[in-house]
Amino acid sequence: MTVDRAGSRSACVSPADRLREVEGLDPELCFSCRKCSAGCPVADDMELAPHHLVRLVAAALEEEALRSSGIWLCTSCQTCTTRCPNGVDVAGVMDALKQQAAASGVKPRDGRVLAFYRAFLDEVRARGRVHEMALIARYSLRARRFPRDIRLGARMVQKGKIPLALPKKAATGELRHLFERAKGR
Repeated sequence: MTVDRAGSRSACVSPADRLREVEGLDPELCFSCRKCSAGCPVADDMELAPHHLVRLVAAALEEEALRSSGIWLCTSCQTCTTRCPNGVDVAGVMDALKQQAAASGVKPRDGRVLAFYRAFLDEVRARGRVHEMALIARYSLRARRFPRDIRLGARMVQKGKIPLALPKKAATGELRHLFERAKGR
């Protein structure tokens, strides 16, 4: 039992218990087979691979998990969840950690990760989809990497990898409503 400032008693709830109750996720089912990390397309860029992050939550070392760039680098491709032999929703755990980090003001160690995440969401909010060139510009300004990223973007346009024309806006009213609902959570 813990006692809060007002003197109320409450049961001490572990991070794993909170995920289980609020999100319906159970990180304690993980036995570190590492299949999730082996399939993750961005695991090599994470300081802590997906199986490490799930184990941190299960071991009540949530603060370390919240500060990891891994939760922000997760693309939510669901490969980790699909590969888990115990049915752990690894992508769901990552998403829940992202939400908790954002709500509690915990920022990743590498500021570029959050800069990209915010630039991506701003792009989706503005257009309803992502235009790669606009995303590069938004990210470059936020991360203060403008000259380097613009050269890369220009080369990609020359090779036909990124279109110059902006896409038509897609259901931005519906997306705006979703973003507003997400703020209220």
